[in-house]
Amino acid sequence: MAAPYYSGPRFSPGDRQIIDVASGASGPGNATTHLRAAMSRHLHVVLFRLATHGEP
Repeated sequence: MAAPYYSGPRFSPGDRQIIDVASGASGPGNATTHLRAAMSRHLHVVLFRLATHGEP
């Protein structure tokens, strides 16, 4: 959560999962939950960049 690229729990469900695990509100998960969190975050980052910077 201290990483400069962490956007906070409201940014995406993936970021919410990160804070839930870090705070102990959720267990450590497994490969499926890690992949789900990573894909969620990636999609939100791409959509945010496209919405704020336009197409590449």
